[in-house]
Amino acid sequence: HSILFAAGTFLIWIPVYFGLSSRKTKGLLSVAAASLAVISAVNYSAFGGNYGDISSILQYDETIRVSSANIAIGLCIIPAAVAAVYLITRKAPGLLLAICITGCVAAGAVCAADTAQIQSRAGEIQASSEKAEDAMPEIHLSRNGKNTVVIMLDRAIGAFVPYIMNEKPELLEKFDGFTLYPNTVSYGPYTNVGTPTLFGGYDYTPDRLNERADEPLPVKQNEALRVMPVIFDEAGYDVTVFDPPYANYNSSSDVSIYDDHPDIHGYIALGRFNDNQDEREKVKNELRERNFFCYALFRVSSPVFHKVLYNNGEYNSKSTYSYVINNSVFLDGYWLLKNLPAITEVKDECKKGCFFMMVDYMTHGGELLQEPDYVPSTSVDNRKYEKTHGIRTTADGKTLDIGSSGTLIQMHYHANMAAFLLLGDWLDKLRENGVYDNTRIILVADHGYFLGLFGFDLREKYSELPPKAKYYGDFWMDTMCYMPLLMVKDFGAKGFTEDYSFMTNADTPTLATKDIIENPVNPATGNPISSDPKLEGDIRIVVTSPYTEVNRGTVYKNQVRLRLSNQDIYNIDNWTIEKATLRETGD
Repeated sequence: HSILFAAGTFLIWIPVYFGLSSRKTKGLLSVAAASLAVISAVNYSAFGGNYGDISSILQYDETIRVSSANIAIGLCIIPAAVAAVYLITRKAPGLLLAICITGCVAAGAVCAADTAQIQSRAGEIQASSEKAEDAMPEIHLSRNGKNTVVIMLDRAIGAFVPYIMNEKPELLEKFDGFTLYPNTVSYGPYTNVGTPTLFGGYDYTPDRLNERADEPLPVKQNEALRVMPVIFDEAGYDVTVFDPPYANYNSSSDVSIYDDHPDIHGYIALGRFNDNQDEREKVKNELRERNFFCYALFRVSSPVFHKVLYNNGEYNSKSTYSYVINNSVFLDGYWLLKNLPAITEVKDECKKGCFFMMVDYMTHGGELLQEPDYVPSTSVDNRKYEKTHGIRTTADGKTLDIGSSGTLIQMHYHANMAAFLLLGDWLDKLRENGVYDNTRIILVADHGYFLGLFGFDLREKYSELPPKAKYYGDFWMDTMCYMPLLMVKDFGAKGFTEDYSFMTNADTPTLATKDIIENPVNPATGNPISSDPKLEGDIRIVVTSPYTEVNRGTVYKNQVRLRLSNQDIYNIDNWTIEKATLRETGD
């Protein structure tokens, strides 16, 4: 469809208008076409490839940010290219034809090579997905043994929890036995750095991964994702895994990393439970047919036009597609959590116990939901509710003005609230089936986000930074980026408490195996599973590119490093930007 659309535009209609033009106009159109070709080639090569992860309907996960430097450079390219083409037409017109033909051949070759690579990768992903989707995902929990559950809520904000619990007091009963750890830090602001440490422990901190400079990052990511499932599997537990993040560095996940342990039940669960799924897929296909062509125009355009052409992922369409398409990542996660009670199976024969590990992305980008129930709606109007409930409070009197906060803060609060409401329903299901008290549950995030609420702006300490420090803008200087959710309910625990003991999300494997796996060791490295490394010195945090396309090598690129001292994230004096490291890191 996209090929025919492009062929009709560029090979039929434009030549028709060209053929109907006067001789003088044809000359001008020829120069304009050649100039646009050069400008487009430069723009495609230089800009637009670093806006983040993109969905199958060509929508980025985040709002695109176009730097003023790129806009300035892009504007300079236009007159430079036009001048170059004009000079060539005057001095060596035959050379222009040669350049254009060579460019077409080169572009065709690159297209063919990329298409072959995409088809190969797509085939691998599809084979893995089909295998994972042969059966409906199921969560196994033992009525007689001890169960361990690890749920990663991407970008969940732990500091929101006291406000959530106070706004919805019924959640305190549902989350009976949980301990919130507010003094928790992550080793990076992104999933590609946060997940290895979360799932693999301290063997997979950024420093440890970079020390293994002869091994590819995707291999080390797979190792980390296998640590807990393999430990529990080899200890005789019934093991289930949903959607291991960045497995084989595939954004859609890949459960084939557990193929050598056939007793591990791996599922691609996200996207399996959406309301009106067939209709959504039909609309997605229609969007793809149009958006691929529009995305191509967006990528070859000057950065000054990127936001206008991208249009928040709508590409200036006049169609009013359903709300469910606009935030499919959120809704995939929403419907998965909503269906957890329906797919949870309690087993009497699994006496030793069960281990369940999953990832959910509904808290990643957030979404404005209809209050007070915090449910998805095609038309959200919260003015009445916010008028009386806009300022959220904690039990000890702290306040947070959500009602007048920016949309980004509201979206994250809404998504976190909805996640807790849905998880609360699942916890009730565990109680009904008599498996709540014998189940250890760990709720953890891979990182926080720069909402400017609970952390510090390190620009207050550093008025001047080396150029390398500005590589990722200034968002990473909000320490809230490194404040993930960590909540734990142990066996038979009662009450809801907060514990300000220093934690990192790399403690997750230690918390999961504590007192039920004897002398647990990392199956890949042979090192003991332990939280002792966090006591050996400062925590070294890495800011790098979030894109697996960039960080597919053996070490993280373009590292900006921070150091946390004294095991306290709530003291700005404990945060340090390591300037020496900034100067030493290369491309």
